[in-house]
Amino acid sequence: MIFDTAPVLPDWSTVSLVSGGGTFLDVASLTTAIQMQTAPLAEAPPTDTTDATHGRAYWNSAAKHLFTHPTANGATLLAATFVNNAGSDITAMVVSYTLGEGTYTANGEGIILDGHIVYYSLTGLPNSWVQLPGAPTGPSAVRAGTPLTFAMDLSSTPWPSGTRLFMLWADDNGNGNTDAAYTIDDFTISGVVAGPMTPPVITVQPVGTTVDERQVVRLSVTATGSGLTYQWYREPSSPIAGATGPVYYATNRLSDSRYPWSTPADNGTYYVVITGTLPPAAVSTHVTVTVTPDTTAPTPLYAVCGATADEYRLTLSEPMNNAGLELTDQFLWDIREASDNSPLSMQTGLQMQGDSVYTDNGVNRVIVFTATGRDPTKSYKIVRLSGTIAVDTARTPNQLTPGLSAPLLCFTNEILSLGAVWKYNDTGEDLGPNWYTGPDSLFPSSGPGIFDAKRDNANPNALPYCRAAIPNGLPVGTCTQLSNTTTLVFITNHFFRTHFSFGGNPSQVILQMETYSDDGAEVYLNGSVLENLGMPAGPLSNVTLASRGHDPDREVFLYAQPALLHSGDNVIAAQAAQNSAGSSDITWGCRLSVLQSTPPITVSIVDNGNGTVNVSWTPAGGTLKSSTTINAPRASWSTVGTTSPQTVTKTGTQKFFDVSVP
Repeated sequence: MIFDTAPVLPDWSTVSLVSGGGTFLDVASLTTAIQMQTAPLAEAPPTDTTDATHGRAYWNSAAKHLFTHPTANGATLLAATFVNNAGSDITAMVVSYTLGEGTYTANGEGIILDGHIVYYSLTGLPNSWVQLPGAPTGPSAVRAGTPLTFAMDLSSTPWPSGTRLFMLWADDNGNGNTDAAYTIDDFTISGVVAGPMTPPVITVQPVGTTVDERQVVRLSVTATGSGLTYQWYREPSSPIAGATGPVYYATNRLSDSRYPWSTPADNGTYYVVITGTLPPAAVSTHVTVTVTPDTTAPTPLYAVCGATADEYRLTLSEPMNNAGLELTDQFLWDIREASDNSPLSMQTGLQMQGDSVYTDNGVNRVIVFTATGRDPTKSYKIVRLSGTIAVDTARTPNQLTPGLSAPLLCFTNEILSLGAVWKYNDTGEDLGPNWYTGPDSLFPSSGPGIFDAKRDNANPNALPYCRAAIPNGLPVGTCTQLSNTTTLVFITNHFFRTHFSFGGNPSQVILQMETYSDDGAEVYLNGSVLENLGMPAGPLSNVTLASRGHDPDREVFLYAQPALLHSGDNVIAAQAAQNSAGSSDITWGCRLSVLQSTPPITVSIVDNGNGTVNVSWTPAGGTLKSSTTINAPRASWSTVGTTSPQTVTKTGTQKFFDVSVP
């Protein structure tokens, strides 16, 4: 407390021990007099004055502090009353305040000590006062203007919850010394609700580390003790501003907001000093932090065509430095045809987009516009012109390579339609932890997407019931159930699985997934999690609830060079879940496409009527292969030919055709 207002009874009280100067010439005699007191002291609260010519403690409204200045009496006593509202017994107390010297006239007092003798009592009754250990008791005591902190070990006699505790300051009026009046300000008191007070002891030391730039160095320490405070240092013994907790993140953020990650500027030796209520302080081991600098220039991750025919979007591997918006004028790009390198006419405007994981000064997405639209049948690339300034946000910036280019992935090739047939299980039974890689027997039903179950409010017992179309207007292909038709148990999770074929190179495409889920779903591709749509982390079960409430709105996800995608047969599975047992609907729909730089190949089959068919494809090029089983490994498919069309004899056995392009 800072004593902005006058103290009141019974919080603060004061009394004068009536006698003359020199009555108390040692601590023992003064303590004997203290033991006769009852708290709260009944004489008066500290009242306002700028100087004291009487024996009580006073409040100075101008300086906002309490003060004692015994005059014509034996000693001045000041008492405070506190209530334990911690909800538990308190076994230790920490008292802090600033002891100051007032600017009042000296009056020949203080032969016992410079300052006060401090006592406490759990009852406030006579003969219950205990001298506070650690308070100054002689001429070598802490002088004025110094913060004081005292510890009260109550482990043997805890302070019961809901009861009062009293503190008492005694200022003697001894003969032969002329020290000034004493002030009390910035008073705090805090309690420990369990265990005795102990000094700080480090149980887990910090550990040095080496990280790459753009990672964040985390240093931590674990300690035990009472009233712990922390201060991290960087050699040579420089305290780090704001680093006052058990965990310190070594980044430039405090000095330069452009670098919320660690950079080589954070290299050095660190340690932490832990101070407790009881001395001595604990000093940790000194550990070394090394940040490996970023020396790699940004590279294109992928480039796609925008929603309009004149828009192009490039995503880079790391953000570019856009401090002061320099990139708006100094980033120059061309959109060129892939076949002949001829450029389209460019607009002057250029946009930058940042990513939420980076600062506002970094942009990792470039959007450019052409003056005229692109030809939808042609392939294009985005090219960065040379001779311009463009650097990343590394502490030592790396120049974006002049002349680099990236193919524009403008063509969409659907590999799994919204109406594809899936096997599914809507019985509510437990399929086990690895159901998405289990046998097909786990899925007793099959049907085309989109899948939907909706409770009929007019006839809630009708089984099954679903909508003709989900809210997006897309038709429902299969109606699933919300209750088990045998047990009538409400079902919260549906399980789906199907196969699709991809004949290209996964490292040259972007996989695009479009989903419609109500409420949540987890999607698996070839046995691994591809995407979590509002499902809780950790293992899922047949009764796991989604962590979001969600209408089946369209959600789109892009995966550059997807490692989970295979050339050939692929298995995709999904677990759709309700967000509550009373939710009235559940929906699952999914479309997969690949974005590529060349137009998708179109295959057509025409019956010649003579026991043969013509298989043709556009654009020209590539190799036509066939198989009697669609899920057979691509290496086992038979080569038919490399020119379009190819005449194939009908054999009475089904055949599947695929055109692969190098």
